Amino acid sequence: MLDDHARLRDKFCQLEALYDQQGPWRDLLEEVGQELEAHARLEDRLVFGYLESVLSAQDLDDILHRSQDFRKRMGRPMGKQ
Repeated sequence: MLDDHARLRDKFCQLEALYDQQGPWRDLLEEVGQELEAHARLEDRLVFGYLESVLSAQDLDDILHRSQDFRKRMGRPMGKQ
């Protein structure tokens, strides 16, 4: 999963560079979209389901708050709350 994050981050940087230079970015955008969808499905179907089955409600709530605090400190989008 961490490898997916790193690979997607690299591709987003490549995409940004191509877009800024008005290069051929459309094929890369489609590739990134497909990889992002596959990764989101992995997280939704396997990882989060597993975590919900083994962690307590308090543990999940703690993780949520830590994640929100981290995202605020890093200036990252917060998503639905």
